[in-house]
Amino acid sequence: MIREFDFDLVVIGAGGAGCTVALTAARQGCSVALVSKEAIGTGNTRMSGGELVSSGVTEGDSADILKEDMINGGEYLNNPELVEIVARGGSGAIHFLENIGVFFRRDEEGRLSVRVANRLGGHRFPRSFVSLGSGMFIGQALRNAVAGQALISVFEDTLATTLLQEEDEIGGLLAIDLKTGDGVALKSKATLLATGGCGWLYYPQTTNNRTATGDGYAMAFEAGSQLIDMEMVQFFPFAMNHPTCLAGSMLDESRLAGPRGKLINGLGGVVSDHDINLLTRAQVTALMAKEIAAGRATPWGGLRLDLSGNKDVPEMVEYKKWNDERKAFEKVRWGYGEKAFRWEEPWDVSPSAHYMMGGVKIDRQGCSTLGRLYAVGEVAGGIMGANRLGATSLADIFSMGKHVGEEVARFCQNSCHKEIHRSLIQGEIDRIRQLPGKRGNLRPIHIERELQKLMRDNLGIVRDERRLSHILSEIDRLEEELEKNASISSIRRCNTELIDAIELKHMLSCARLIATCARMRRESRGAHFRLDYPRQDDEHWLKNISIWKEGNRIRTSVTDAMGKNFIRQTASALDEAHVHD
Repeated sequence: MIREFDFDLVVIGAGGAGCTVALTAARQGCSVALVSKEAIGTGNTRMSGGELVSSGVTEGDSADILKEDMINGGEYLNNPELVEIVARGGSGAIHFLENIGVFFRRDEEGRLSVRVANRLGGHRFPRSFVSLGSGMFIGQALRNAVAGQALISVFEDTLATTLLQEEDEIGGLLAIDLKTGDGVALKSKATLLATGGCGWLYYPQTTNNRTATGDGYAMAFEAGSQLIDMEMVQFFPFAMNHPTCLAGSMLDESRLAGPRGKLINGLGGVVSDHDINLLTRAQVTALMAKEIAAGRATPWGGLRLDLSGNKDVPEMVEYKKWNDERKAFEKVRWGYGEKAFRWEEPWDVSPSAHYMMGGVKIDRQGCSTLGRLYAVGEVAGGIMGANRLGATSLADIFSMGKHVGEEVARFCQNSCHKEIHRSLIQGEIDRIRQLPGKRGNLRPIHIERELQKLMRDNLGIVRDERRLSHILSEIDRLEEELEKNASISSIRRCNTELIDAIELKHMLSCARLIATCARMRRESRGAHFRLDYPRQDDEHWLKNISIWKEGNRIRTSVTDAMGKNFIRQTASALDEAHVHD
């Protein structure tokens, strides 16, 4: 059975980005289908720390300076036009959230002032504000706001499988209702991807939700949309690596090290003993990666972070007090013991897959290189460049979500539906229906676990030609295993093996995209660290890599980085200032 619906806009993904776009477009009078394979308001947004940057609070700070910091942190692969929207949208994002019931930590006078602002690595000023209740409260507030909007139709427990395409335009989505097993065809004037990242490729060493399987990247790629910077996978530097139930759990930014924190390798040698807190995530991760690759890791595969030197530093005493009040580090007490919790013993830390800087290539309106297909949030590339600064992801999803929501609403108000032939819908449904009941020797989850280990070993924080060539050949083998040897239950309702098979297909596609681009980039930059090319090479590789599918072939192109003009403009402005001086 196929159920068919018509909407102005279909939004795939119901975390922060998807809900913001849906709410914004609905308030402009558009009918919206909000499609999610999990509950509305969940995803990685619900798991976030709830921190968001807003410039201009500290004297001397401004949106222009935040833009510079983001592009410097992204090592000039960013699209400056998109960065500017985020840099100028922080206060609007906070306003949007407080309007739906999310409130932020304020000073004694009830203001968002420098007294309650955090300074994270790579930021020149304190400008990060913490929402009360963190991501869990944000997710609940979004869910409540969506429930109160009559023009939004919710499709929960609905797994997107394929974008409905006619020529170079997208006319909607094909999905599966997981509760019934029925096909769902959602036809629309515009379709928007807000599916988040693909951190589940690195399980268990990831901070991401179980559903971060790269669905949006894979569907966009299959349709022929260009993706950009796919080699740039950010690893959060300080995460737990044992016990198994806590592996991958996020601890904190580089600020956790404070001014006197020490990184110590498995042999007892000091790797770094000061100002780690001022480094970006990519810089700390690269520091750790070199030690780990050299065989100097702890038995758990990471390094030790000694925080004892910060116990008499006033700012760190306040930092610990605030985090103890919100029980941010209770997991350290559970996993590492009371002495570690009190900073009397070092913490064993490893980088954990956290965020995807690359993604669907978009323009200022959020539109991809395919007509009628838009993207917002982590699934979109170009904003963060080679490395994302802390607390910019929530600023991105809420400021870009509002901006793109307005843009796509205008498009829908002035457009008609794209004609989708019934044969296309039926053909895709028939393809999916062939999966349940397959009789093979391997359940999809076993193939998935093998892929995840391959990703951690070959396409994690350290890479080289041998590893990248190996994983590309292994992806071919695993794709063949899934196609020929997977075993999938024949039940229709809540078939978890069918879910695993569809998500695994998306994960394999993402793994190939990341590996292909990582093999092309013969340098180290931002989140991409190659042992065989350890230096940053601006002369040859200050460039963006685009990748797309043309027929059955993968195409790539290398173009001057979008941030290159920003460097020139900044240099020209400085020269002009010197002349006037």
